[in-house]
Amino acid sequence: WRSGFWKREHTWQSALSRIPFDMKTPTIFAAGRSAGLVRWPSDRVILAGLLAICLLPIWMFDFVPTQDGPSHLHIANVLLNIDNPEFPVLSKYYRLDWNFDPNLFVYLSLQPLMMVLPPLIAEKVLLTAFVVALPLAAGYAVRSPRGDGLIAALLGMQLIYGFTFHMGFYNFSFGIVFCLLGIGYWRRIVDQLRLRQFIVLASLILITYFCHIFAALNLIFIIGLAFLWRTWRYLWPSANYHDAWGQLLSPDGVHRWTQLVRPAAMHLIAVLPATVLILFFVLKNGGDGELQNWINFERLILLLGVGHLRSFSPAWEIALSSLWIFGLATLIRYIQLHYDKVASTAAREPFLFVLLAYLGTFMVIPNTAASANFMLQRFVIYIFVALLIWLSTRQFEPVLRKRMIAALGALTLVTIGLRLVQYADLNDKLGEYVAGIEAIEPNRTILALSVKGERFPTPFLHAAGYIATLRNGVDLKTIQPHKGFVPVRYRRALDPYWVMTDGVFVKLEAGPPNVDIIDYGEKTDGQIDYVLLWGPLPTKRGHPLVEALIRQLDESYELIMTSPKTGLMRLYRHTSLRKTDKG
Repeated sequence: WRSGFWKREHTWQSALSRIPFDMKTPTIFAAGRSAGLVRWPSDRVILAGLLAICLLPIWMFDFVPTQDGPSHLHIANVLLNIDNPEFPVLSKYYRLDWNFDPNLFVYLSLQPLMMVLPPLIAEKVLLTAFVVALPLAAGYAVRSPRGDGLIAALLGMQLIYGFTFHMGFYNFSFGIVFCLLGIGYWRRIVDQLRLRQFIVLASLILITYFCHIFAALNLIFIIGLAFLWRTWRYLWPSANYHDAWGQLLSPDGVHRWTQLVRPAAMHLIAVLPATVLILFFVLKNGGDGELQNWINFERLILLLGVGHLRSFSPAWEIALSSLWIFGLATLIRYIQLHYDKVASTAAREPFLFVLLAYLGTFMVIPNTAASANFMLQRFVIYIFVALLIWLSTRQFEPVLRKRMIAALGALTLVTIGLRLVQYADLNDKLGEYVAGIEAIEPNRTILALSVKGERFPTPFLHAAGYIATLRNGVDLKTIQPHKGFVPVRYRRALDPYWVMTDGVFVKLEAGPPNVDIIDYGEKTDGQIDYVLLWGPLPTKRGHPLVEALIRQLDESYELIMTSPKTGLMRLYRHTSLRKTDKG
């Protein structure tokens, strides 16, 4: 760098020009000059049509059935109205806790939307952005003269309506989008080494962190692994590794080491801010996970069963997951047989190296760490992100490309069609769940309990968040303000998870719950105004926990409504509210 540290005279690419052609960094690695997300006009029609179809589950029904989605709406509503004198119950139970923790993106996005739109529509707009952005970000990540943006976008569509989406992990979902954008941007600038571009990359990594810490970790992990791959190929341009140290200590090897100073400095500039925040967050919350044994058949089943595609686990989800993994295996085998001249080893394809590293890491990471659950289901998505990029960073034969587009398009249509049927049934039940909303006074507290345990994800676990949002009340089953990963916290003296469960939140969320709702009012200056009981109560009578709960309700509450269709929802009101009854 003869003309100064910040002024570039040549790059790794020019330095590699002295290496024989077959030993250069593969052109599939760097994005180079973009060829556009789609190559043909018909591609635009296919992409636009499938994106429109992917939006049907969002807009055809009143509710998007997710587990934590209603809680996100409720928290955003608290942020908007906590200082509103018309709803003092919000400031009584909650306090603001703005900090540099992750999981801020969704709340910062929902607040302006909820200022101009009804809450349920604001949620739909937010999810529309995700559904559209994920395939486009996948296409952007691989877009290059050799990459196929449309194939990547169609592969990305298969990741939309999966486990994490239906769990309501909205921040995590947007983290995937920004992770893909960060990968795509890094592939475009890695050979240019301009400071301002790496500052933009640092900003992208920070945005990814404020979506979700796991997404930021994976973005840094992917960039770091690919950087190590490039470093390896740069330091050892020859395939002869018998005299590796001799090559490094030779004059040419020393010169190569010195040329790594600027690339390494630029990458440190890009990842350092987010890395500091990640370390601070982990130290504050603790890393409570333990590494697992390599031989773990449950993890293999999760990986081979494409666990991120399975949500509510009907038979068709299992069948589609099996079809998906069979199709991927067939495609990978075809590539091995017909594309080995392009690049077929980890030494020549950085994203194959990344993919193999992810597969190894998946077998040992804990399922719980820093109070975050479902780590395996989250991590398996990034395995398929690495696989998606590796598959799409190549030019396919026209016939194979058409078959892939047809197969992925058909899989998308079938998946969306079956999701529509599934959503219609869940919306009927969610409509029954919130049927008593007009009977609930604004500015009150509500606790929703289930008499029957359900497999995750279940859209009924936190569905009372819809009621609390629309009535500007407090949902005492919202767990995020208890854990502290959001900018709203319960006031400690009124935190239902501390008062009623001593921090063992499963006592409140399990079905049937193990809580004393009367004791809450005696230990605090608060009160549970409404109790919503969900589930087939007649079939659960006789269970000790159910009978204890019914005795508490008979002592201090009165039944004011039972859902007319199936009777699954029973709404109870505290007897002290009789005098405020306007009916």
